[in-house]
Amino acid sequence: MKHKYALIGEKLGHSFSVPIHNAFGNDDYTLTEIPKEELDAFMQKREFEGINVTIPYKQAVMPYCILDEAAKEIGAVNTIVNKGGTLYGYNTDAYGLNEMMDDATNGDASVFQGKNAVILGAGGTAKTAAYVLRNKGVKQITVLARNIEKAKDEMAGKCDCVESIENPPARICENADILVNTTPVGMYPNVDRKPVELSDFPNLCAVFDVIYNPLTTDLVAEAKERNLFAANGLYMLVCQAKKAEELFAVEGMQMAGSKDVLAGLKKNLTNIVLIGMPGSGKSTVGKLLAEMTGKEFADSDEVFEEEFGISPGACIETNGEEDFREKEESVIAKLSSKNQKVLATGGGAVKRTPNRKAMKRNGFVVYLQRDLSALSTQGRPLSMGEGRLQKLYEERKAIYEGLADLCICVSEGNPEGTAEEILKAYENTCH
Repeated sequence: MKHKYALIGEKLGHSFSVPIHNAFGNDDYTLTEIPKEELDAFMQKREFEGINVTIPYKQAVMPYCILDEAAKEIGAVNTIVNKGGTLYGYNTDAYGLNEMMDDATNGDASVFQGKNAVILGAGGTAKTAAYVLRNKGVKQITVLARNIEKAKDEMAGKCDCVESIENPPARICENADILVNTTPVGMYPNVDRKPVELSDFPNLCAVFDVIYNPLTTDLVAEAKERNLFAANGLYMLVCQAKKAEELFAVEGMQMAGSKDVLAGLKKNLTNIVLIGMPGSGKSTVGKLLAEMTGKEFADSDEVFEEEFGISPGACIETNGEEDFREKEESVIAKLSSKNQKVLATGGGAVKRTPNRKAMKRNGFVVYLQRDLSALSTQGRPLSMGEGRLQKLYEERKAIYEGLADLCICVSEGNPEGTAEEILKAYENTCH
């Protein structure tokens, strides 16, 4: 068979599915991009044992399959198994979303029972979300969408009402307990966007976002800042893959646990971002961490010089700090949007809100603390001069501490020891 096990979709460049299915023990899993005009021929040939289905084909594949009850009720298929030439369609997204919600809320059923939920979007995943929420005992479901009439058709019988996502009624926002984003707003590469403002939903207790790239969307980051139950879609992706593998029933495969696969995935994908005063050892420790983890090392100051043909210090002296910060922001955004990196940042990069958000989306942020007397100011115009370094430290200390997932004192003369401590804390966080 040409495609033994695969994910099919129109564009799959952002997918994490291959490493996930490999981690569960399926080494025959591939990505298969299919143009819309070729979908029918692919489904008619049936040259696969099992496939997963993603945007935009979760509904288009349904006529080719015998559907299980969940897929029938939801109106979307994301897993298909070929049994002797007959295709059976399932929806494992529902299982994955339910597991994600339970994990984020510690299995507290009261978060959902009798509550009001708002779903953003009206596609196949919105139908899945409505199905899961109903089964969890949610009282009322409102869908917010851009095309209201189309959404009413798509979500008929699956929600209580449909309203405009651009101008939702205040009563809907004020009564919402749960928010679920099923739109692509906030997904890579447009990571600095949010589908709605949480300030418009003052009484939420939980926020769920099915996006998994970046690992933490700005919507979920804000929800966590507000101490709400919140989760992105990575665990949903892992759990639906596990359910799909159970349906594929690959002969002789030893199935790994979902939590183990999630931990391995997070360890592989999450960046280690080093912040701290200039001269605190970010580059030295960062290079050691890159060697230990196999991640790519990047120094934002070095990348800045490569991109703009001028060192940060020279740029500040020639064009002023504001010009430097504008350019630095683009560098931080670019580096932070990728996965599997160890990133050493400039000492003042944390001053800008967009930089702080960028670092957190895919990163485990580590603040390297070091005695000011041990910091070199050579080549650093902002640090030079009597009292300048102390003033900078006082301005930035609270920002460093507030941003960091880990604060660690640098071991003088023993950067290896510092790197080992960071790696241990990083690995513990991934589990």
